Amino acid sequence: MADDTSCDVYVTIDERTGVETSQRTVPRRAADPAATVFQDTAYPLALDDWEQRITWDDDDDESKAEPIADDALTRQVLAQTGGELASDFEAHVIWDADTAFLPSTRLQINLNDPHMLLESGGGESNHDALSEWRGGVDRLNQSNDHFYAVQQSGKAHRVRQTFGQLVVAHSLAALKLQAPFFRVRLSKPELRSWHRPMLQVSGDMVAKFSRVRTARRRGKHSGETPWAAKDVTLRDSADCILVEYCEEYPLVVSNVGMGSVVVNYYRKRHAADHSFPKVSLGELFVLDVADISPFLGFGNVDPGQVVPALYNNMFRAPLFAQPPTSTDFLIVKAAAKGEAKWFARPIRHHFVAGQTFPLQEVPAPHSRRVTTTVKHRLQVAAYRLMNRNQYHLLQMARLSRVFPEYSELQIRQRLKEFCEYQRKGLGAGYWRPKHTMPIPDEDALRKMLTPEMLCLYESMRVCQLHLLDAGKSGSELDDDDDSSLPIEEVLATWNLTRNFINATQGKAMLQLYGEGDPTAKGEGFSFVRVSMKDIFLRAGESVEEKLAEIEARPKSAHRYNVAEQQQIYKDEITSIWNRQRRSLTRPNITKLGDAYSDENVIVPEINDGYGDAAISRCASAIDPSRVAPGTAME
Repeated sequence: MADDTSCDVYVTIDERTGVETSQRTVPRRAADPAATVFQDTAYPLALDDWEQRITWDDDDDESKAEPIADDALTRQVLAQTGGELASDFEAHVIWDADTAFLPSTRLQINLNDPHMLLESGGGESNHDALSEWRGGVDRLNQSNDHFYAVQQSGKAHRVRQTFGQLVVAHSLAALKLQAPFFRVRLSKPELRSWHRPMLQVSGDMVAKFSRVRTARRRGKHSGETPWAAKDVTLRDSADCILVEYCEEYPLVVSNVGMGSVVVNYYRKRHAADHSFPKVSLGELFVLDVADISPFLGFGNVDPGQVVPALYNNMFRAPLFAQPPTSTDFLIVKAAAKGEAKWFARPIRHHFVAGQTFPLQEVPAPHSRRVTTTVKHRLQVAAYRLMNRNQYHLLQMARLSRVFPEYSELQIRQRLKEFCEYQRKGLGAGYWRPKHTMPIPDEDALRKMLTPEMLCLYESMRVCQLHLLDAGKSGSELDDDDDSSLPIEEVLATWNLTRNFINATQGKAMLQLYGEGDPTAKGEGFSFVRVSMKDIFLRAGESVEEKLAEIEARPKSAHRYNVAEQQQIYKDEITSIWNRQRRSLTRPNITKLGDAYSDENVIVPEINDGYGDAAISRCASAIDPSRVAPGTAME
C-alpha cells in the first residue's frame, strides 16, 4: 500500500516499545484548484488539509492530530514569504546543549520600530522615504500612526510660560532693609514727592566737580554675593543706564538698592531658526514660535523682532532705546559729613520705559496684608537687635527710637506676641525671645519681610494720601459693582493692580481706553475694569451704534458672539501697543513750545504750592513760556 499514490497511510507506533500498534489508510483528496491560483501570491496561504486534524470527540484516534510532514505545499509557502519567515529556521534552533549555535545570515529588520533612523541614499528627504516604506511595506498597520508623526518630527510647538525663570538679585542694603534706603516712616511732604526729591541749591553756591573713581567690584552681582551698601553708587566708573518712565505716576517703583534685569526678548522666525542676534546690553531670552507674550498678553514680540524689557519681581515694562546726545550729562550729588561732592557722568544708555505691567497686587488700606507688613517690620527689627546682643536681649528704648510713630504701649503689645519680659534675675528689665519661638536666621528674616513688600506698602501710602488730599476716602472696589465710586477711587493703585492681575488670569476684562489711560491720548492701557457680560466697545464707538449694528444682523445670526467680542478685545490691545511703540520710538521729538501753542492754561485750585499759595509767596503760578501770544492769558 505504500506504493499506491492515491492513498495516504498513517501508522501508529508505541513510543515505549517501538512496535507498530495500528495502521490506517486514507484516500488522498483531489488537488484543490485554488492552490494553483494562489501560488504566485506574496502572502502565505494555508491550503493543507487542516480539517483532517480536528479532534471531534474522545473516540477519535490521536493520529488525526498529527501534522503532515514533508508537505511540498508547506515548503512552497515558506519560500514565498518575501523575507518575513526564514525557510531554514530549524537550523538555527538550539535543541540541546551539545548543538553549536549557527548564526543567521539574514538580517531581520522591524520596520514598525519608531526609534529606527533611516537615511536616504539619494536626494530624497527622510520624510519622503519614511512615507514610502510606511505606505508600501507596512500594509497591515491600521493604528493611524502617521497622525502622531508630527510630534516625533518636531513640528508640534510646545507653549512655554515666560514667567518666573529669571532670578533678580538685590543688594545687601535692600535685603537687610537698611536705612536710609528704606525709611520706616515717611512724612506727608515726602509722600507727596515720592521718588521725586527736591534739589535744594542756593544761588551763591559753588559746585566743584570731583573725578570719578574706578570701580573695583569683585565678581558679578548675584544672590550668593550681593553688593554692599558702598557699591550702590554712581560715583564710580561702573556701567549704568538711564531709564525714564513714560507714566507720570507709575503704579509701583523700586527703591534704591533693589535689582532689575534688562531682558532682550527675541522670537524665532520659524522652528528651525538658530540665528540668534547679538545684544550689547542685558540678557537674551529666546521665544519659540508658539510661546506666549512676555508682557502678560498686553504686548507682543513679532517673529524676528528683539524687544528689551525691564524685569523685576514687581512689574515688567518694555524698554525703547533713545539715541544719546552729547549735550546731556548725569549730575550726581553726594553729601557726607556736611560736605557735598559733585560728579558728572556721560549718558551712554538711555531708555524710555513703556507702561508698567504689575506682577503683584498693591494692598488696600486696612487690609490684612498691610497689618501683616507692619507687624513683620517691627518683628524683624526686634530680632536683628537681639542678634547683635551677646545674650539675645532687647531694650525697648532702642526699638522705640527706630519706630518713633508708635507709643510705648503699642510696642509692648507687639513684643508680647514673640517675646517675654524678664522681670528678675539675669537680664532683668530686658526682653528676650520666647522659648517656644527661637530667633530665626537671617534667611528666614529676609523671607519674612522682602523689599517688594515695603515698596507695595509705600505705594499704598502715597495713593492713600493723594485721595485724602482730594477729599476721598479711598475704599476698595467691590466684585459686583463699582459704578457708584468716584473716578479718583476707581483709579487707586490697589484697584488698578488688582484689575490687571485678574485680567491676565482671564477673570476680568479691562476698558483699555478712557480715564484710566496714563497718556490720555490712546497710547496706554486703562486698567479700569468693565463687565464681562456687557458688549465690549471699541475706542470711539457708542452703545447706540453697536446696538444698531446688532439689530441689522439677520435673524439666523447670533446677537452676542463671544468669539467676536474676544477678537475685538485682542485687536484693541494690539492697536494700543503699536501706538505706544511708535510714539516712544520716534526719532523726532516735539518741542515743548509747539506742543502747548494752542493750549489754554488753567491755574490749579489745590493749595499745594502751585496755586494761590504760590502767588502769595511772590512765585508765578503760570509758566510764561507756556502762554500763547495773543490769548487772554497773556
